[in-house]
Amino acid sequence: LVPGFSQADASSQAQDLITMAAQKAGKSAWDGMSTLVVHESQARNTDTGLLQMELDHTMDIKGHGYRMEISSSKGKQIYGWDGKEFWAVVDGKPGDADQVKEAKRLISDAFYRFSLPFILGDSGPAISYEGKDAVDGVPTEVVKITYNGGPVDSYWSKAEDGDHAEHAGHSAGKHEEAKAEHQEEAKAEHQNENTEKHQHNAEAAGDHHGHGSSQVYFYHFDKDYHIVKIYFSHHGDDSYETFLLGDFTAVNGISREQSRKLIREDGNTLYDTRFTAIEFRKDGDESLYHSP
Repeated sequence: LVPGFSQADASSQAQDLITMAAQKAGKSAWDGMSTLVVHESQARNTDTGLLQMELDHTMDIKGHGYRMEISSSKGKQIYGWDGKEFWAVVDGKPGDADQVKEAKRLISDAFYRFSLPFILGDSGPAISYEGKDAVDGVPTEVVKITYNGGPVDSYWSKAEDGDHAEHAGHSAGKHEEAKAEHQEEAKAEHQNENTEKHQHNAEAAGDHHGHGSSQVYFYHFDKDYHIVKIYFSHHGDDSYETFLLGDFTAVNGISREQSRKLIREDGNTLYDTRFTAIEFRKDGDESLYHSP
């Protein structure tokens, strides 16, 4: 994976590949949607054996809300993000601080993965084209992105920031004096809330992703511009894990994988997932994201 051109050319070529991947995956249709609903069946290898989990995701595509319901032999958890706070309900009771922290981790991870490849275009300068490779004999082209803290920090935080931008835009039609006053207040509120939210996200990512260190991700695109493999060092060290994505289908003009597998560095599979009942909606129900 050694491209024969300069770093500037490598970055430009990587951006071109990501742009094409987003277009092919249906970015214009994605931008017109409000809500993604997905059912996930996950077979997870644990220390005590195979655990079958059923998950239902309801995700606001712009990052304004998320609801995740998980059922298994260990009970039922409902995790949420209402646009301001994370929350958890475990076996019908309000979650404690650790369970709310788990909600943060799982939701921010899920938002990033379900938003691929559309969120990759805003990856900054730490991006390069790494040449050609193959995944199970299928030719691929590879883009490398180095994150400061991880993709969850990069993309989930931006999704949250977008909520403030939308709110400010909604108020823009007021008269100038009120507008100026609102902007000053919104600016202060934005700074305070953003500081707090980034701390929340740091906690969510830090428990699982080696927050504070550089994380390297290699995205493999096939001839149809699907991301079929993600090879990544999310612990911030030299250990790498692998996502394999497959069985792509088009839903409302948007390409979605129907299978995903996470393989540890030792070659063992942590979990194997199938996605079904994939649905996009142009509207949303904000009440779903509020804590019961």
